[in-house]
Amino acid sequence: MAVIAFAILAVLLFLLTGNKSLFSKEVTIYTYLDDSAAITEGAAVRLNGIQVGSIAKVGLSGENKPNRIIRLDLLINSANLKQIPEDSQAAIGAENLLGTKYINIKMGKAEKPIAAGGELKSLDTREFQDLVNAAYPSLLSLQ
Repeated sequence: MAVIAFAILAVLLFLLTGNKSLFSKEVTIYTYLDDSAAITEGAAVRLNGIQVGSIAKVGLSGENKPNRIIRLDLLINSANLKQIPEDSQAAIGAENLLGTKYINIKMGKAEKPIAAGGELKSLDTREFQDLVNAAYPSLLSLQ
């Protein structure tokens, strides 16, 4: 009886604290960036603003080519994968000025969806970081 009670408690804690469904299947797709902009594992992945997954891993790709230095492994709910066209583009977005970051996938126009294990092209986000850096002195002067 105690084992069953602990199992139920564990399932309830998992469901209350996680964003994932207990039985949902997830697939991994990849994108490469020039700079991680301090994005972390577990951050949200959104498709035109709607959450469809999370970031499983952020790491160096081992490549030196522009826009391929950082590799992100994106865990996408398999039910949402067919809604992501293969010509979609991933970019880092910020929820607020303090820097809570996420990946936003801009939906493409292709009819064919991206395959599991596929690669999304990424938008160059250096301009966004330059804008944040330029605004920093203004924010300090407001203090």
